[in-house]
Amino acid sequence: MSPTHRKETNMERPTSSYLLITCFVLMIPQYALAYIGPGASISELRTTIILLGVVSLALVALAWYPIKKLVGKKREKNRDDSETS
Repeated sequence: MSPTHRKETNMERPTSSYLLITCFVLMIPQYALAYIGPGASISELRTTIILLGVVSLALVALAWYPIKKLVGKKREKNRDDSETS
């Protein structure tokens, strides 16, 4: 067999299972062993709370306007029904 017609092996190209295992290994948490001072930790805590608040308000806003529109249509329909009777 000539060198140009060599047979491919599994070692030459990574398989999807190899990549999946590598991703899982990289996601294992490691200890940072780092010190965060009181000023930095309070800033990080405040930022996290604000971020959670902003996301919560955004979700409420996305749900509020369609509900408000439905309630308005229902009130308008009830008002029309009461005027005709």
